[in-house]
Amino acid sequence: MISKELLSEVVGLCCGVKSIRNSEVVYWFNCIGEVRESSINIYELAHKCKDYCCFSFGIKLYSEVRKRDSRCCISKNRDGEMINKQIIGKTEPEAIFKAAEWVLRFKGIK
Repeated sequence: MISKELLSEVVGLCCGVKSIRNSEVVYWFNCIGEVRESSINIYELAHKCKDYCCFSFGIKLYSEVRKRDSRCCISKNRDGEMINKQIIGKTEPEAIFKAAEWVLRFKGIK
């Protein structure tokens, strides 16, 4: 659902997804040579992805929940570069994660 690269960028640690339980993403990270574990609410993580794209690249993500799916629209950035992209997911967090992954690829980070 969310890649190791995106999670690491958003959380600010070298980490990876261990599991997703209910609405919690459980992830591991390395702390002074020791592997530790933490978790974050999936909706909070989706919001952090939106903030990351906005503050790091000036790209805004707008999400919308619909009857059959959820969509995330990617808006232009502060450099005046026009981006018109719409990402579809089964859930709102999935659409946001896919859109943030697209932003990472678009900006050449992945």
